[in-house]
This record gives sequence, C-alpha cells and structure tokens, in this order.
Amino acid sequence: MNQSNQINTKHPISKFQESLWFEYCSDPKSYNYNVITITDVDKTKYIQEIIFSTNNLISRHNLLRSTFHDKDEDGKPIKCYRREYPADHVKNVVHLMMTPAENRDNLVLFDSILLWTRLN
Repeated sequence: MNQSNQINTKHPISKFQESLWFEYCSDPKSYNYNVITITDVDKTKYIQEIIFSTNNLISRHNLLRSTFHDKDEDGKPIKCYRREYPADHVKNVVHLMMTPAENRDNLVLFDSILLWTRLN
C-alpha cells in the first residue's frame, strides 16, 4: 500500500455504527447496506468529469474513505480514515464502462469484493 493511502486516524464507532457492525458480523454476505450506483455514460465522453467529481466528493468527506475494523484492545470495532481513496479506482471505472451492459453486474460485484479485500 502506498504511503499516502495509509490509515490516517482511528476512532471509536458510534452506537448506531456498532449495531450495524454486529448485524454485518451475523450475516457478512448480506448486501442490506451496500449502495451501488451505475451511471450509463456514452463511452469516455464524460469520464474525466465523473472521476473529478467523485474524487472531489471523496476528498471532502472522511466517511467515504473510512473502513471498519474490530481491532482495538477490547476487541471492539473501530473506524479508520484513509488519507486518500485507492488510486486504481479510475481503472475500474473505465474497465466497467468498456464492458458490455449484460456483464456489468457480475463485474461490479467482483470489483467491489476486490476493493474491500484490499482496504481491509
């Protein structure tokens, strides 16, 4: 992992986040709280604008760069903020846009799992 993307700060999670964490632990394969957005754009016509807007949004909101871990001294979950979002997400967006529409759902799920694995 590159130096600039390392975890910047660690924080305890709220009671609400803790209840979601325990619900996740009871059924880790559930997609109840995942939000996936697929935008159909004309090839690469607007890709730079989408990438810029996404990076701008992510840079302004710590929560969008956060991951949850159960690694504090007491075994309780903690929230970790990263300095940056992984740079290779751009490659994934472009790859998805060049994939035929009928194959995109499986690709989105696979890329999401890979990204989650790299972040945790």
